[in-house]
Amino acid sequence: MKKILVIVGSNKSIEQSNTANLAKELVQNIKVKGEVINAEFISLGEKNIQNCRGCLTCTKSGKCPINDDLEKVKNRMKEADLIILGSPVHISHVSSIYKNFLDRIFLNSTVNPVSMLSPQMAVVNKRQKSI
Repeated sequence: MKKILVIVGSNKSIEQSNTANLAKELVQNIKVKGEVINAEFISLGEKNIQNCRGCLTCTKSGKCPINDDLEKVKNRMKEADLIILGSPVHISHVSSIYKNFLDRIFLNSTVNPVSMLSPQMAVVNKRQKSI
């Protein structure tokens, strides 16, 4: 394994995200195993990924008609040996931007199965209640 892609479904920057920090620890533990690994972090909050319109064009043509950053993220996913998907927990669910990302990737994957290209792992981060 040489390239890890970490996709963080937080509105915060990679530097400020608790989910990204958790994923960084995970990547460090993978790196300890010896092999030289390049890890790239993508914060969905810093990308322009619009909501799915439900037009189903992707199922017919294999390409989404929305011109945003999703295609760039998908290309990074195709290049990765391992994809780590992480989201904070908002109101007992993944974040809304992460859910939107999953919706768009899922529909696109019916014709262009990104999900079958790399091993994947999920990280979900829940903030503890403060007293």
